[in-house]
Amino acid sequence: MAIGCGPYSGCNLRHDEYPCSRTRAKTLHKKVYLLFFTDNCRFCKMMDSGTLTDRKVIEALNKNFVPIRVNSNRQTRLASSYMVRGLPTAWFLEEDGSKIGCRVGYVPPKTFLNLLDFVASEGYK
Repeated sequence: MAIGCGPYSGCNLRHDEYPCSRTRAKTLHKKVYLLFFTDNCRFCKMMDSGTLTDRKVIEALNKNFVPIRVNSNRQTRLASSYMVRGLPTAWFLEEDGSKIGCRVGYVPPKTFLNLLDFVASEGYK
């Protein structure tokens, strides 16, 4: 589902709700990009307004991943299950939901693109 929310409005970055993401990831044969954030997190806002509005980043996420945003203040159990200790925390998951790995903190667009390419190409295997 393409949604307009805050800095993503008009840029067509797709975000799914967590409960339907695993089904969607399996159906589309895509990995999951799971981003934990809070509304008052400075570095989360930097990711939102910089990295996640970059056209190439948006294209790579939409092409290869099912992106999901989770407010860790509102979904504390889910954040705890992923051991979120710092923000933003980004988890990469296989289409079946198994964990690939995570990255904590702000990541600039160029570095983030390299990370997305690495995960999408399964360079970690």
